Amino acid sequence: MKIVYALTALFASAAAQGIEIVGGKEAAVGKHLYFDRPNIVLTDAGCTVQTNSAPKYAVVGSHFNGGNQDGELIAIKQQIVHPKYNDTSSAYNFAIYKLAKDSKYKPVPISFNPVGANVATVLRGFGDLDDKGNTSPVLREVKLTTVDDTKCRQLLAPSEVDNTMFCAGGQANKGAWLETVVGH
Repeated sequence: MKIVYALTALFASAAAQGIEIVGGKEAAVGKHLYFDRPNIVLTDAGCTVQTNSAPKYAVVGSHFNGGNQDGELIAIKQQIVHPKYNDTSSAYNFAIYKLAKDSKYKPVPISFNPVGANVATVLRGFGDLDDKGNTSPVLREVKLTTVDDTKCRQLLAPSEVDNTMFCAGGQANKGAWLETVVGH
């Protein structure tokens, strides 16, 4: 059964994309039970487009990768990929999953303001633990700091970085590796 995990406003389904949470630690149990709207999950388009079959369910509020020990399992009614999504560059890498019913978890406010440089952030997910594809059985997190666009473009050249992306990290052995292109 294909499922997507609703964890945070931006990183709902990290494991399906092939993200590695590098240098992180296990997140506190029961402390990150929030998401976008009662019946909406914001995720990355790559998880929707690149899978053999699109996810059928969202697991909301789970600390465990399997999702069957806690949280809610809710059917996905509709999947909407941003119309400008570019699989090659990862520009507009957003998708919305409309759920068949509302979740019991409280939605969080979403900011549409640009993310500046030197902002403390936390990446959470069930990403790969290594390059062999071993995934974490529990929610993990790593603290990162955003990097300004100019430095980001220099570090990631020749990869494209546009205004639909932001960079965070820049510290050895700490961050995330995205198999496609950085830009989450």
